[in-house]
Amino acid sequence: MKKLELAILLCISIPLTGTAQCVADGPRNPGSTAIDASIGSITWASPTNVIVSDNIRANAGAFVSLLSTVTSHYLVETDFGFSIPATAIICGIEISVEKRGQGIIVGSSITDNSVRIVKNGIITGNNLATGITWPSTDGITVYGGPADAWGTTWTATDINVSNFGVAYSAVNLNAGLAAVFLSAEIDHLEATVYYDMPLPVELTQFKGERITNNLVELNWTTQSEINNDYFIVERSTDLIHWEMRANIAGNGNSNTMQNYYYKDDNNLKYTCYYRLKQVDFNGDYEYSDVISAEPLINDYVDVNIYPNPTSGGLININASENINKVEILNILGEIVYQKSNLK
Repeated sequence: MKKLELAILLCISIPLTGTAQCVADGPRNPGSTAIDASIGSITWASPTNVIVSDNIRANAGAFVSLLSTVTSHYLVETDFGFSIPATAIICGIEISVEKRGQGIIVGSSITDNSVRIVKNGIITGNNLATGITWPSTDGITVYGGPADAWGTTWTATDINVSNFGVAYSAVNLNAGLAAVFLSAEIDHLEATVYYDMPLPVELTQFKGERITNNLVELNWTTQSEINNDYFIVERSTDLIHWEMRANIAGNGNSNTMQNYYYKDDNNLKYTCYYRLKQVDFNGDYEYSDVISAEPLINDYVDVNIYPNPTSGGLININASENINKVEILNILGEIVYQKSNLK
């Protein structure tokens, strides 16, 4: 009777996947300002004063009669000079405004009326105006954020063009029980864009199959590739220790389906695990999910192990064939028992 080595592997295969993080570009100052009179009746004086924070302010002021409200035009800021990578996915846009209100007395207020985004030169998106009265000394108000797209969709081109910006702010000057001169003043406005880069390779399939006792066939497919230098095929028997089996050249940049194959010389008689390490031209890399290659059915040994589960006491192993070596591994791949030269 032939003698076999038996490794009992207790483990859980967990996919190795990464979670992308949005990164920030900014804050950036506007390069251009303009007045849009599509709303309100009060214009902004010295609009270019919002470009830098220097205590020299753009302002919209008016004498407001008893129990009345007047509204300003839009102050539009554009040309922020963003250079977001062309393949980036836009996560959110954040606008930070340094502002104050002057002339406010009991019963009067200065509040936002409309704060919107400018896309392709058009004022659009959600109105993120707050109902909070402007402070009498310089304070900073943040609109939007890392995950706020202002109710519209974006590409990198939409952000990088000079006519991207913000329409801020049609403000309400609200008098109370007395006529009053109110002035909305903005010292500085800046924008930050948050974006994520797609993974360099879109892997749509990764499979492994043992086709003979000594051969495992691997194949994988990519839907698209960006700067893909090569794949490293790695193999493991315990999901902890990995060895390189092959280096397979990638296709660089591709928008069409690409198929890859590799045949691994593998005469191991129990389940093996494979993963791909995808490497960019700049050395960055990502791992694929882990797949398994099972032994052929005629390589199995009929084994009965009891009691199962066990707390570490006596374990009985009955096999249909002679076993030369037994190893029992825990879920971490650590050998907790081994014995050789069995009869």
